[in-house]
Amino acid sequence: MSTETRADEADDIVVTPDDAAEAGQGPAASLGRRFLEVVELGFLEDLDDLVADDAVMLVPGRSAVAGLHEGRASVIAALGVAPAPGVSVTACDPLDLVATDDRAVAIVGLRGRIGAEPFEMEVAFHLQVRGDRIVGITEYSGDQYLADRLTASAATTPPTRRARLTQVLRSLPRRRP
Repeated sequence: MSTETRADEADDIVVTPDDAAEAGQGPAASLGRRFLEVVELGFLEDLDDLVADDAVMLVPGRSAVAGLHEGRASVIAALGVAPAPGVSVTACDPLDLVATDDRAVAIVGLRGRIGAEPFEMEVAFHLQVRGDRIVGITEYSGDQYLADRLTASAATTPPTRRARLTQVLRSLPRRRP
């Protein structure tokens, strides 16, 4: 029995993001599709129905949104962080969805400008599902430097040498005379 696929047969197989989403019928696929719709349309208040009370979200990097966010309100706030000054996001397109019974990976394409400079990037959201709620989200950016620039803030500016030294000195135990 041969497992080879003829080249002309392979050319006939085309999977679009909609087909990929339809292929998964479990709760993770359903929540993944709803998550993509909410993100694409920007209706973040609809995340209340998708995200569990005890959800967590991990965002790598050094941006204003980087870190671990615990609880529904914190996760939704992290997903709704406004772009940095001078950044405009002109398109947020769902690109793909892959799902198993309890996990989904939703990929979104972003386009826009940072000042006069155009940008394009992909962001993948790894969604962990329990029952009919998202309990975990990990964000992966195709270009972490760019992702950090999109939500940069003064709060993420590295401290000066003097500020670091002051932090270290304040953290030392104090001697009593």
